[in-house]
Amino acid sequence: VKNCYNIADIDVDGWNIGGVVGQNNSSGSIENSYNIGSISKKISTGGIVGLNDGIIKNCYTIEDIVEVVGKNNGTLENSSLLNEKQMKLEENIILEGGEEVNFLYILNNGTNVWKEDITGINNGFPVLD
Repeated sequence: VKNCYNIADIDVDGWNIGGVVGQNNSSGSIENSYNIGSISKKISTGGIVGLNDGIIKNCYTIEDIVEVVGKNNGTLENSSLLNEKQMKLEENIILEGGEEVNFLYILNNGTNVWKEDITGINNGFPVLD
């Protein structure tokens, strides 16, 4: 799964519940994606994926919801919780080396797939180009 986002609220019974994917198997990968929808806290619940056995790279979820991954047995790279202002490009993100960048820069990850929501169609959160 690449370049995907979820804005829907999720409230289901069970486990392995994610904003983008419920379970990511060992051969799977999820990249350059984000979640802003709320998720009811169940067993193995994550903003991006509930249970990860594969690769999660460059994925973000809004803070105060849940963690990026509910249960991680795989690889988690360059993925974290961000606040609403960061995700709406109103506040920069400070990288480990001290460099300040906006959310589009890290979400695009060297591509131009994501753009600013200048029309308000996604309540100010990035949209696919």
